[in-house]
Amino acid sequence: MTRSAPPQVAVVMFGARRHYAVPRILHAAGRLQRFYTDITAVQGVPRLLSGIPTPWLPKPLRRLKGRIPHDIPRELITSFPALGLHLQWRLARCRTAEEFWRQNERTAADLARRLSARNDLNADVLYAFSTEGLEVMEHAKARGVRCVLDQTNAPIPVLNQLVQQERLSFPGWETDISGPSDLTRFNERERREWELADLILCGSEFVRKGIEACGGPVDRCRVVSYGVDRRPQETASSRRSDPHQPLRVLTVGQVCLRKGAPYVLAAAERLGDQACFRMVGPLNLSAVARDLLQARVELTGQVPRSEVADHYRWADVFLLPTLAEGSAGVVYEALSMGLPVICTPNAGSLVRDGRNGFIVPVRDPDAIAEILLKLHADRELLHHLADQAAASGPDYGFDSYRDRLIRCLDCLPATAGTGVAPPSTA
Repeated sequence: MTRSAPPQVAVVMFGARRHYAVPRILHAAGRLQRFYTDITAVQGVPRLLSGIPTPWLPKPLRRLKGRIPHDIPRELITSFPALGLHLQWRLARCRTAEEFWRQNERTAADLARRLSARNDLNADVLYAFSTEGLEVMEHAKARGVRCVLDQTNAPIPVLNQLVQQERLSFPGWETDISGPSDLTRFNERERREWELADLILCGSEFVRKGIEACGGPVDRCRVVSYGVDRRPQETASSRRSDPHQPLRVLTVGQVCLRKGAPYVLAAAERLGDQACFRMVGPLNLSAVARDLLQARVELTGQVPRSEVADHYRWADVFLLPTLAEGSAGVVYEALSMGLPVICTPNAGSLVRDGRNGFIVPVRDPDAIAEILLKLHADRELLHHLADQAAASGPDYGFDSYRDRLIRCLDCLPATAGTGVAPPSTA
C-alpha cells in the first residue's frame, strides 16, 4: 500500500517568533509549503544590512539584521518588507492600547489581501498566530484549507483583567499604550479565530484554562509546550559564581506590569547589596516608575536577539514574576544556558519546583526574596540547580518541541471543519 504524502503547511507569521521555530520544524519535516512573513533580513532591501558591521547600526536595524530564518530556503519565503516597515512606523506612533491593536489588525487584513491577490496558497493546512490570523484564516477556509491557530498568550479578557488589577495596585506605573481601553471588538476577533480553527495549540495549561474560562472551544485545544535550540557556548552551570559577590539576578522581556516589574523592584529592595538586578527588554513604564526601578535595578532597554546570550552568561539566576504568558520563551532560553529559574505558575514554563528552579505565587515578592536570599547564602544549592537546569535539556529542547508539534499536526482532521479533536501532546 502506498502511504499518502504528509499534509503541506503554509505558515503566516509576523516577526521572528521563537526564532522561526515553527517554519523551521515544518521544513525539516518536509511539510513547509510556504512561509509568509512581514520582513526578514534575507529578502528585499533589508538583505543589504548583512554587509554593514553590526556595531555601526542603530538598535532597530541591528534587530532587523538578526531576522534570519535559518535552515529555510529563500525560495520558500514570501516576505512583504514594505508592509513590515510601515507597521513598525505606525506602531511607534501609537498612543493608546486600542491604537496599537488596531494597527496590528489593519496589517493582518492587508497581508491577507496580498495573499489573496497572489493566489498561491496551495497548502493543505494553514498555520497562523492568535490576534493576527483572522483574515488569512477566512481566506484559507474559503479554499477548503484546514487551519491551525497558535494561541500565543492567554485570551484577551484574561489579560485585560490581570492588567487592570495591576494598574489599580500600581497607579501611574505605565503609559496609556500598555493599558487596554475598550477591547470588546478584539475579544470578538479572537473568538472568531477560535471558531475557524480546526486545532488550537496552547503553549501551556494556563492558556488552555484561559480559553475554557472564556467559553472557548476547549475540545479543540491541545497543550504543546515549546523548546529552544541548545546553546553550545559557555553556560552559567559551567562556571561557579563567587559566594563573596552579590547574586546576579536577570529578567528578560518587556518591562511592564504584566511581566511583574513591581515585584522585581520589591525583591531588589529586600535583597539590598546582596544582589544585583538587571532587566533586559523594552520599557513600557511611566517616567516615575522608570526612576523607581532604576534606583535598584539596571535597565538596558531592548537589545538585539544576538546580544541576549551575553546577559544570560552574566547572570546567576533568572527571575520572571509574570502574571500571564503563553509559555515564556525566555524561561526556556535561561534553562538552556544553565540558569536556575524563579517564575510563577502563569509563566507556562517547564520549571520543576526545587529541581531546576522554583515556582512562586503571583504577586508575592516575599517568596521571591526568600528564595534569592537562600541562593545567595548557599552557592552549592545554586550550582546544583544550575547543573540540573543544564541537564534537563530533553524537556525543553528544540527536538522535543519538534516531536510534540509534528505529532499533534498528524492528528488533524482529514477535512476542514470536522471538529475532530486530536489527542493531547503536552
